[in-house]
Amino acid sequence: MGNLVIKKIDKLLLRSFIPTFVLLLALVLFVLVIQMFFVLFSNIAGKGLGVH
Repeated sequence: MGNLVIKKIDKLLLRSFIPTFVLLLALVLFVLVIQMFFVLFSNIAGKGLGVH
C-alpha cells in the first residue's frame, strides 16, 4: 500500500515538471539558435557585401 502511494506521487511530480522542463528547453534552444543567427549574420554583413 505504501509503495502504491509513492508511485502516485511520482506520477504527479512527473506530470507537473516534464511540461515545464520541455517548455524551458525549447525556449533556451530558441534563444541559442537566434543568437547563432545574429552571429552568422554579422559575419556575413561585415564582409562589405551590403544587404539590399
